[in-house]
Amino acid sequence: MDLLSLEIEGFRNLKSGIFHPQPGINLVVGDNGQGKTNLLEAIGYVLFMRSIRGFSDQYLVQWESPYFRLKGEFGNGSHRSFLQVSWHPEVGKKVWLNGVVQQSFTDYLYKGVYFSPDHLKIVKGGPSERRIWLDQLACQFYPGYHRQLVMMKNILAQRNHMLKLVRQRVTGFGELEIWDLQLAKAGSAILTKRLELLKRLSVLVVEIYGKISGGGVINIDYCPTLPEIDQMNHQEIMACYGKELERQRMTDIQKGVTGCGPHRDDLSIVINGKMARTFGSQGQQRTVVLSMKMAEVELLRLNFPQPPLLLLDDVFSELDEVRCSHLLDYVRRGYQTFITAVNDAGLPRHLLGESHRVRVRDGYLHV
Repeated sequence: MDLLSLEIEGFRNLKSGIFHPQPGINLVVGDNGQGKTNLLEAIGYVLFMRSIRGFSDQYLVQWESPYFRLKGEFGNGSHRSFLQVSWHPEVGKKVWLNGVVQQSFTDYLYKGVYFSPDHLKIVKGGPSERRIWLDQLACQFYPGYHRQLVMMKNILAQRNHMLKLVRQRVTGFGELEIWDLQLAKAGSAILTKRLELLKRLSVLVVEIYGKISGGGVINIDYCPTLPEIDQMNHQEIMACYGKELERQRMTDIQKGVTGCGPHRDDLSIVINGKMARTFGSQGQQRTVVLSMKMAEVELLRLNFPQPPLLLLDDVFSELDEVRCSHLLDYVRRGYQTFITAVNDAGLPRHLLGESHRVRVRDGYLHV
């Protein structure tokens, strides 16, 4: 389902108005600081209901505006749908779907993949970067996953608070056992879906990486803090998590934090038998991230009736000719795509001839 129009008001440095993207490739060009990435962020916000760059909503509001508002019109053939979202410091976020206010909005209606040079941190960064990447994809793949993730984090915070109270002898073990049961239930739901998703995704990553690298071998595995849960079902994982929380209870009380569970897990990314984070070259690490992102595209395409939108922020300037060619192959498969670039230099020649150009200058969009 394509984005047909995007009405923008009070968002970042973008001037108020309506943007009408085209099917296929939309090339967004302009000097640094003019608003190219802000336009991608506005598109990403109506897809994911959050900043694709990780900023809090309050920092998305234009300096001279009291709020921001975005309204996206999506369509496929004769079907149309309208999604509007606004944020105001006094009322927070409000969402309308086809004119009807949504009491809660945690499931993504429209699929998308965002790719920027910053995504190298998925390989080079710490475990939280890889958990965030997997969770964000899971939010698109599984209805209700975002709600479950928030619930788990809230329960975890309550358990950590209870650990400190037990250490201070303000309360006893009975209260802690209640939170153990709730955390085991919520955490096992997250673990079950993470494991299933990574199994599906890793098959695609292996295939794509092999093609791009000319025969290189990659392995992506889930590294849980719970023992041997890879072949367990949901109920077995929940029982395992409950036992592990009980086993580590005294250590957790001494430290005041929960030492095992989905919030401490990691992914292992190995290329040609060596850890990509430590031993991979810059080129190999870029190939890994590109393979992971293209695998996202394929996974969403294969499992949902509508293809995802692609948001590519200044990625072609970071890739060599071979990697550009592979990425362009995916872009040219008919996805509605938004690509930012400072100018034409470094962009594939075929891309220039096939794209619709949008120039951004001081927040104004010039088609």
